[in-house]
Amino acid sequence: MQLWHLGLMRDAEGQLETIVAGITAVRSVEAIDEALRARREVFRHVRPTVLAAALSAVEANRVGLRRQLVDQLAEERRRRAAARMVGVRFPGHAIPPQRHALVRSIAEGMAPGPSPSERSFLAGIVAEASDKCGLPRGPEDLLKLWRIVTEALPRAAFGAAYTGNFAAALGSAFGNQASFGEGSLTIRTIGCEDPFVGAFLASLLDFVEGERQDPDGGVPLHPRNPRAGL
Repeated sequence: MQLWHLGLMRDAEGQLETIVAGITAVRSVEAIDEALRARREVFRHVRPTVLAAALSAVEANRVGLRRQLVDQLAEERRRRAAARMVGVRFPGHAIPPQRHALVRSIAEGMAPGPSPSERSFLAGIVAEASDKCGLPRGPEDLLKLWRIVTEALPRAAFGAAYTGNFAAALGSAFGNQASFGEGSLTIRTIGCEDPFVGAFLASLLDFVEGERQDPDGGVPLHPRNPRAGL
């Protein structure tokens, strides 16, 4: 190693403890990332093993802050859902028994991690509500929710996942078609005039946005269930 490079490495590693202490004290993910970017020139002269060890505390702080943010946003989502449901009756009579837990969890602002069949059921709800009830009213919200429908179409046509077994794929396709129909029938049974429909769609929109939203460039705000196949 040339002497000038050795000198840069020693100088950079000499600054590392102070730099890391300052970044570890930061209380937001965005500020941590900004501080790391600002010190890239110093970090590139530090030996990788030394840098990895030094930044482990920064990463632990970053993970903790992100967890706090995820929990905060989830709590806000639950509060919004609770506010929507004030004075609104849960139409249990109109919802298939096997879908009660899914519908209730979304109506309460939870993140259920729906399976492919459950997503097809939700797609049927969205399609029927938009077609027959004109809900949601806003075109931007409708476009976001319609993603559930467009993702359900291949499952209804070809099944959740084709593995070479045509009979299984056909059975899966029929099952997803039936689930879609269940969702449509649910909205028809509840009725467009029931305030539950609008409240549920707003909470479903919150769920959809939470799947895609990512304040940190990492995982979604509520991790998807591996059953979802999406």
